[in-house]
Amino acid sequence: MTGPNGSALGLMAGGGVTIVGHLVGVGGYPEVGLALLALATLAVGAGTTVPGALACAAQAWGMYSGFWLHGLGELRLDRPSVTGLVVLVVLGVSASALALLVRAVAEALARRGEGGTVFGPDGGYRLSPWLRAPGPAGPGG
Repeated sequence: MTGPNGSALGLMAGGGVTIVGHLVGVGGYPEVGLALLALATLAVGAGTTVPGALACAAQAWGMYSGFWLHGLGELRLDRPSVTGLVVLVVLGVSASALALLVRAVAEALARRGEGGTVFGPDGGYRLSPWLRAPGPAGPGG
């Protein structure tokens, strides 16, 4: 997905995780919030571009700092908040870069004349549409 779509999905995922976390009663545990936001950032980061993953991580940090660490959306750059920012940015960008590398390797293997499979023409593992480089019609398009 494109960067703007990844950014929008990241905002929705971060907001959803924050709302659900507070509804189930773990809003007072910032460690739980960081773990949940990290999972959301990893998931979105793996499916978007590096700029999209960076935007997702920044929005997840806003949720973490504003609603898990501090109350009422107040953003601060204190030590726990900066730690959360670093964790989220590293995870999101790393997931995006790793997914890009996996897609590039999978495409290179498929282009080697191996019948569109990763491990050979004898019915090896077929490439998932989500591992292909995004085309104009979306993944696998």
